[in-house]
Amino acid sequence: MAERNADGTGKPEGQAAHHGTHTLQRAVEDAAAQGAARTGSHHADSMGEAAILLRMASARDIRIIVSDVDGVWTDGKISYVGDRSEIKEFNVRDGLGAKVAQRSGITIVLLTSRSSPALTRRAKELGINEVHQGAVKKLTTFEAILVRLKARFDEALYVGDDLPDLAPMLRAGISAAPADAAAEVLRAATWKLESRGGRGAFRELVERLLRERGEWDRIVREFE
Repeated sequence: MAERNADGTGKPEGQAAHHGTHTLQRAVEDAAAQGAARTGSHHADSMGEAAILLRMASARDIRIIVSDVDGVWTDGKISYVGDRSEIKEFNVRDGLGAKVAQRSGITIVLLTSRSSPALTRRAKELGINEVHQGAVKKLTTFEAILVRLKARFDEALYVGDDLPDLAPMLRAGISAAPADAAAEVLRAATWKLESRGGRGAFRELVERLLRERGEWDRIVREFE
């Protein structure tokens, strides 16, 4: 006689585990087939889009926005002055986006593989305390940030623009990319932004998040 498992079925454990996997796979395939039928897109592309939709968290679940800097907050250009100094340009609309997100109880985290005094200064101006520069492996740092802030992947929104951002994006509850991000990053992003990096992409991200949470109108009224 077969022993009954924790789920109350008489299936062997391995068969029960495979059943869950097959169920998820069938859901992905069904969603992909429907998407391909509607758009005429390639099945493999639809599979990827369906998998992204299945793992996407609700906007209301998001407690933390983790953002790359170069290519998101800036246009990706770096200007050097002499041997030591560099210049970065930041968009004031992105700064306001960070402020209103914080006002709604969302923690802003800046995560970059570079180190820049200009970024340190800008973060201080905006009251962003979570600034992680010189990150060699962004996923490792992302995981450590979540552990320290007692948050889960599905409570984080990650925005990035290039290949080093792929691993964290694929694990975050929601991921986003500016309009001029690398093609692979745009394909992985659950939210494909209309704005380019350094041209209001972060502000657009925050506005979309707060609109989907039903909080944007309240924010606007505070400025009236």
